[in-house]
Amino acid sequence: MEQIILKKQLITPEMANQILEKNHINRRLRIDDVNAYARDILNGNWKENSDPITISKSGNLLNGQHRLNAIIKAGVAAEMYVRRDAPDDCIFDIGIPRSAGDTIAIENKVDREFSKNEYVSLARFMVGEELSKRKGGKKITHQEIENYIMENVCYLEKLKYITTGNKKAYFTTVPVRVAVYTALKAGMDKDLLRNFWKVMVYGFQNSEEENPIIAYRNYIINLTQRGRQTWDETIKRGQYAIREYANKTKRKRSVNPGDFIYPLI
Repeated sequence: MEQIILKKQLITPEMANQILEKNHINRRLRIDDVNAYARDILNGNWKENSDPITISKSGNLLNGQHRLNAIIKAGVAAEMYVRRDAPDDCIFDIGIPRSAGDTIAIENKVDREFSKNEYVSLARFMVGEELSKRKGGKKITHQEIENYIMENVCYLEKLKYITTGNKKAYFTTVPVRVAVYTALKAGMDKDLLRNFWKVMVYGFQNSEEENPIIAYRNYIINLTQRGRQTWDETIKRGQYAIREYANKTKRKRSVNPGDFIYPLI
């Protein structure tokens, strides 16, 4: 049986450039991935993984071009596993990649509830908003999502309390969760928000015609039935409905305030 030679190396930008000189048989470079990995390296978030930078026996780079380009972009050395003896016809990327939720659940640093899609999607949205304001790129890494969740556990615990229930909503809840979450972070009472969420999911037995929550709920249900939902507008309308509900204002129709009432970052 052929022995695999795998070594852990500190790869400098100069070394990365040298390896990339023989990058002739790789897939198209995805710049968003390079930018995202470079952010992880610069922010000290880069973690070792078992997928090595792979170089064939003839010296061609077979795997790792995005990581190597990220090292160059960051201008900082990073430790990576390197394999230098692979056959030229070696195949990569045929397994099922782990999602951000998988990573959070496996590392087991926070409540496993927060590895579920509704929390991961919320974190991805919030990180994306922060990156867009800093013009940091579109790709969001698993580590950025995990860091956001770990840094905001206290708020997510309260959100869990607000949204926990036996009945599953039959509309997309993530934008509604973002509206509730941002109101929570802005100082809104969690029990008020829990009542808001219950009405959103369960409705009223005797629906009030001028209740802002029912108006918003009807808007969401109509969007779901038509198959259209714009997250930004849905969140803005949700924030407005929360404020109107808190102020005991009557409202027949959902209103788009135009701007976010509660900040997203």
